[in-house]
Amino acid sequence: MSKTLGSLMSDRAAYEIDKRQAPFKLLRLKLAARAWALRIPVIAREPNIGRLIERTKPTQDTPYAGLAIATVVRCCRKAVRRPILMADRPCLREGLLLQRFLTMAGFEPSLHFGVDKESH
Repeated sequence: MSKTLGSLMSDRAAYEIDKRQAPFKLLRLKLAARAWALRIPVIAREPNIGRLIERTKPTQDTPYAGLAIATVVRCCRKAVRRPILMADRPCLREGLLLQRFLTMAGFEPSLHFGVDKESH
């Protein structure tokens, strides 16, 4: 995925604004994203994709409401940046994490799956 310099600047600017306006909410997001990034590989042992999604689904609370999408994405991507577990399935891990935290920030993300016909 290629980003222009302008969009990188706006993502960084959104993060800096959130950092100034809601430092404790941002810290809470960072800690929770890191904890869930470690928890998802354990949950992902579930062979049924429906149950996997259900187990990573957040409650109806929106504790991160008001944070920019760019801020939530940045924190989640940083949390999964160097995977020890699930290194062979980084898209699933990042997708589940983003689905959870974007929902908790009040957004309505849509998670899409693609399956390789040759996979076992």
